[in-house]
Amino acid sequence: PAFEQAIVVPAELPEMPAEIVEGVLLETHKMLLTGPSKAGKTWGLIALAISVATGGRWIDFRCARRKVLYIDLETDPRTLQRRISTVAMAKGADAQAVRDNLAVWPLRGRNCGLEEIAGELFCRCRAGDFGMVIIDPAYMVQDGDENNAKDIRAFFARLDEVCMRLRCTVVISHHHSKGAQGMKSAIDRWSGSGVFGRAPDAVLDLTELVL
Repeated sequence: PAFEQAIVVPAELPEMPAEIVEGVLLETHKMLLTGPSKAGKTWGLIALAISVATGGRWIDFRCARRKVLYIDLETDPRTLQRRISTVAMAKGADAQAVRDNLAVWPLRGRNCGLEEIAGELFCRCRAGDFGMVIIDPAYMVQDGDENNAKDIRAFFARLDEVCMRLRCTVVISHHHSKGAQGMKSAIDRWSGSGVFGRAPDAVLDLTELVL
């Protein structure tokens, strides 16, 4: 891109992207959802997908209504469909809105890296077809070493390209490193490079509480 002159006059500032998750996530931005293994990250992402597809609330955040593509590489397709139905019914979601606005791309058992998935998205989708693309989980599509900062920078740069070319928000999930996490800052709990914490525009961490 060419160099641009800085703007300081408020009336001339560019318009901000729309909020997809109120106070948390903007359109064309990236969000990382992290947590320990088997903490319910997929359940949380399903709830997010349904909330955005219906314009409802997700963990009490208001969501804009958009079409959602859920790319799942880990869950059996039959199990995923049942989970979607279970969450939709529990939320009292409009079944027709979910049917119209939530598409599922089941890739369990496929060896697909992000390069291949992004290429397929660019071939199959036009800009604006989906307002949100969810990729669950990140480790199944990483091309490279999750501990290598250069590899993870390239990974997030490709996600940025998906955001900009398709004019969509991208959400990915990632797991914590092994061992107890309570003494760590929330931004240091995931497995791999620190780029996982710095590159996304928003990070939500699931933390187990001992009651």
